[in-house]
Amino acid sequence: MKIKDNIKIILSCIIARPYVNVVDINLTTRCNQRCVYCEIGEGLMKAEKDLLKLKDLKWIVDQMKHDSIPTLVLLGGEPFLFKDLFNLLDYASQHIADITIITNGMRIPGLSEHEIAILKRSKCKMIVSLDSFHPETNNTIRGVDNAFENAINAIHILLKNQIPVQIETVISEYNYQEIARIVKDADALGVSSVRFVPVITTSNFPAVEAIPNKNDLNPKPDHMSILEREFHEILAYEKDHAIETNIRDLQKWMHYYIAFQADSSEHKDAFFTYRLKRLFCWTLYSRIKISASGEVQPCNLIPSPITIHDTPTRSLVETWNRSCHQSRMSMKKQMYPRQCNDCYSHHSLNLFLSTLRYPLSNRASVRALLHDAVQRFRR
Repeated sequence: MKIKDNIKIILSCIIARPYVNVVDINLTTRCNQRCVYCEIGEGLMKAEKDLLKLKDLKWIVDQMKHDSIPTLVLLGGEPFLFKDLFNLLDYASQHIADITIITNGMRIPGLSEHEIAILKRSKCKMIVSLDSFHPETNNTIRGVDNAFENAINAIHILLKNQIPVQIETVISEYNYQEIARIVKDADALGVSSVRFVPVITTSNFPAVEAIPNKNDLNPKPDHMSILEREFHEILAYEKDHAIETNIRDLQKWMHYYIAFQADSSEHKDAFFTYRLKRLFCWTLYSRIKISASGEVQPCNLIPSPITIHDTPTRSLVETWNRSCHQSRMSMKKQMYPRQCNDCYSHHSLNLFLSTLRYPLSNRASVRALLHDAVQRFRR
């Protein structure tokens, strides 16, 4: 991230004024996998025909260009099932330099040369979901027999065509003891980075309820010693290899998250408050989330009745600010939405910005954050 962007983020935090740098769009609710931790995969969310039209998406791109929003992230469901994906990429790449697609890879081995050429021309980055390099484990998690084979083939095809690839892995009870192997095998494939995330225990799609007992899919507190061993092995491997991970950040809070989710008490504070008395949520000031039905959400976990179709004369940023208003006001009053209990988005950045905005309330965090800053500088 450029220095000027960091300055804008800090100023945005201090004065609580939005600085939008990402638009996320769920292109479709259809998917060709049945992941154990996904409401679509478990049949709780009806897969519908594409509700967003190409003209809607072109309008969003035009709005991004007008407001100099640099990054577009396309996801689903499975975005390669969206019929106008390549038309969208052709249009978006003329106006937006930073495009990322999050995919399970199932459709990529069957793409035509023309479609691959569009991916290359759009200079998009690809995040491929892969939860294990043991085929049986990955296929069990992803719910289809050929999930592993297709993901690996997709990665080979993308890298062969100089399309950057990152792997995203959900750490769960199925694979927590093998995440170091995932990094090493990803490095052997030529992948540049691996990002690990825990299971979000609320619904990934606010229109439906979460999978029952979803928190049971996360590792348990007594698994942390194994996870710590895996973390240390990954950090040692990173020192001598080019591949990058988010383990250094994840290591700081994963055990809190697991302990929090394992707590069966009905009344517990939002997860973020374990180190913070007051939370400033950067997502509410930086990231526009648009659902597959056109809802403009405060974040990907909080629903909204406001859509891109409601007021055609209003800009995307104005519509998003309307959608975020109630959540922002609630957080200022320290009345956190229940979804905050299950969120880890921008966790390390939120710790820093919350301490910066509310230094007296969060003074207990200052020492740890200063120590972290020194460690980063030394690296």
